[in-house]
Amino acid sequence: MSAQPDDIAATPPNMVDIGGEKAVVIPLTEYRAMKALADRATPEEQEDAWFGAAIAEAEEWEAAGRPGGTIPHELVVAEMEAAWRSAGGRQ
Repeated sequence: MSAQPDDIAATPPNMVDIGGEKAVVIPLTEYRAMKALADRATPEEQEDAWFGAAIAEAEEWEAAGRPGGTIPHELVVAEMEAAWRSAGGRQ
């Protein structure tokens, strides 16, 4: 992981960039609480959370002035489903 001065200025203090992927640094207690909630969530609740996260990411992308709507809907859904399954979603 390497951070350039411009990258540091553009990244909030609790976020890091690891190989082009943003990550959030949180206290271990908070992580454990979120994991416990995720472990107890129903498959439908987990699916809703993944879709909510994807929507938040898209809104952040558009708010930053990046182009939106350039990826076909089918591709977006397939990518979200693949990410959801790789994170332990139901088959």
